[in-house]
Amino acid sequence: MHQNAAYTSMSPGAEQAPPNKDAGPGTLDTRISDTPARNERGGIKLRILLPFTALLIFVIGVFLTSTYLAEKRLSRAELSEYVLAAQRLLQHEVEEDASMMHGTLDAITQDTALMAAMVAGDREGILRQVRPLFKALKQDHGISHFYFIGPDRKVLLRLHRPDVYGDTVDRATTLRAERTRRIAYGIELGRLGSLTLRAVVPWRDGERIIGYVELGHDIGHFVEEISQILDVEILAIVYKKFLERAGWETGSATRERPWPWDQLRTIVSVARTMDDFPIELKPLLEEGQHPYETVLSMQDHGQRAHVAFLPLLGTAGQEIGDLVIIRDVTREQASFHNSFMLTVALSVTTGGAVFVLFLVTLRRVERDYRQKREVEAQFSKLTREHERIVQVEKLSALGMMIGEIAHQINNPLVGVVNMAQLAKREVGDPIRTNKLLGDIVDAGKHCHAFVKRMVEFTKISRSEYESVEIRKLIGDTIFLFRQSAKRHPPVITDFPETQVILDVDPIMIRHALFNLLSNAAQANAEMGRGTITVRLFREAREKDTAGGWCIAVEDQGPGISEDIQKHIFTPFFTTRPEGTGLGLPVVQYVAKLHGGHISGGDKPGGGACFSLWLPDSPPEEEHETQDSNRR
Repeated sequence: MHQNAAYTSMSPGAEQAPPNKDAGPGTLDTRISDTPARNERGGIKLRILLPFTALLIFVIGVFLTSTYLAEKRLSRAELSEYVLAAQRLLQHEVEEDASMMHGTLDAITQDTALMAAMVAGDREGILRQVRPLFKALKQDHGISHFYFIGPDRKVLLRLHRPDVYGDTVDRATTLRAERTRRIAYGIELGRLGSLTLRAVVPWRDGERIIGYVELGHDIGHFVEEISQILDVEILAIVYKKFLERAGWETGSATRERPWPWDQLRTIVSVARTMDDFPIELKPLLEEGQHPYETVLSMQDHGQRAHVAFLPLLGTAGQEIGDLVIIRDVTREQASFHNSFMLTVALSVTTGGAVFVLFLVTLRRVERDYRQKREVEAQFSKLTREHERIVQVEKLSALGMMIGEIAHQINNPLVGVVNMAQLAKREVGDPIRTNKLLGDIVDAGKHCHAFVKRMVEFTKISRSEYESVEIRKLIGDTIFLFRQSAKRHPPVITDFPETQVILDVDPIMIRHALFNLLSNAAQANAEMGRGTITVRLFREAREKDTAGGWCIAVEDQGPGISEDIQKHIFTPFFTTRPEGTGLGLPVVQYVAKLHGGHISGGDKPGGGACFSLWLPDSPPEEEHETQDSNRR
């Protein structure tokens, strides 16, 4: 029959943690009180929600600001394109009309009849010959000025005003043509306030200059064409400092859209495409130094207009006025406003949805956190109750152990006392006395052996790990077992061919294996036969990702009944009168210290098998325990 024992729940030599003096039975630790937990939850919620809300508002604000500025830049770029287009159109119109005038003037100066009339100073002859040409040029090309000028720069004939002649022309284009003896053209401000593109050609008869021919048309021609092409309103203005009021008023009376001299303080309009002058432009024009472009709200017209200024340069290079381009951007501004408001609405809606989603998630996290805290509180309570129960169990186990120890020692001591009393009475009989003294010595040895076993049991909590070749350790233990056993049961080994190196305490493993071999020998002795088989093989635990090795000790004894299997690891449980019930508890304790386990049961073919499983490397806490024990 096997010697059966179990590992007690309180390890020998283990220290018991002191109970919480402030917490009575069934009470929760004040450190995890529910009120601080609620305050902590509220604080965490605010610490998360407030920065998130601020960040969300900041992101939405940055997005809306960026969208607004981007739309503004696009709108500004689009408006600037109109200004550049107007500037290119103006330049193109000037060059094209100047080219047309140049060709017309060349044709006129090649006419010999006109040359003869010019040399003779025949005003009527010239008028008669060129009047149809002037009518055609006026109708087809907008020519409004046609001059025949003598070599002394005195006007011989004005076809647009034949009754006015004899005055001297000192305009820049005429002076440049006289100086360079080549065609000269440019935009010039006339004496009556007209702003005109003029082209002047010197009229030669060989090397002699017989006079000058000049064509021109008012800038209103350009204004109308640019307005129609770009769909904008245009206002051509001239600074008063370059005009005389009398001449201006005389010329303004002949214009299609007259402009009162006193309407604005510093400027007058020489051409415009609009009938009504927007009053909102007055402060802008009166400033004297206008911005390049701006956007105005015109309340009277219910519009918003983009206003840009293109400087008008005279032939001498000075700025004599501006070409004011006014474009209605009411629809574009409304579209921009609607688009931006839609973006704001979508951003706010999306931000609100994100906020609600985050709030719901945060509440779920808070709920999970609260449940976790409640579980921790319950777990803490159960842990303390379990510690008290374990303490009671330890004290109970300690009481049982002390009782068993007292029982195991008391029986021999009673015999010692009785035999000592008999020896005292039989002192006259030396033989009887010697026999009684021998029995006393045997009883003392029995007590000594039991106490030694108890001391060995308390020493196994101290371990020293080292790398050991397990096959050699098992072989040495088997050899020692054969030398110390009263009988020499055959032991069969089944080891792998390669070395098996594990970090273990060799003394503890040898002690545990020795106990298993002793149990196997005693089981075989009950049957009066049998061998012991020791096998070493690789085995992985089901719930352990790490591998390990199993040392199995098999006997051919009677096996273990189901009732006894339940108690084989119970402290001091044994089925043999001479047993202490501490063999298998020692083996179990050694296995746990190494991070392994011990199991036992019947074999299918008869007999029993105990398997000691050891991991490839002991757990870290075991090393820490070892270092602590060394200190």
